[in-house]
Amino acid sequence: MLNSGDIVTAHRRFRYPRTEIEENIYGEYGEVPLANQHMCESCSDIYFSLDALGYGFTLGDDMHELLKEFQEIENARKVVV
Repeated sequence: MLNSGDIVTAHRRFRYPRTEIEENIYGEYGEVPLANQHMCESCSDIYFSLDALGYGFTLGDDMHELLKEFQEIENARKVVV
């Protein structure tokens, strides 16, 4: 949960048009803007680190669980090598 005064990052979100009216406004493959999603400082650090490593995930995923998963994969990879 985020509280007033917390350090956060804002992440831009969008979806593709669902109706003909939205297509007329944003284009067939345009981006319909949605409210930004905000992450706490800890989750933001994990997000940017995993993103830089090319690890696949979606914005709504639990960053701490993803970090554990990533570490397990990396540890297993080291054992195999």
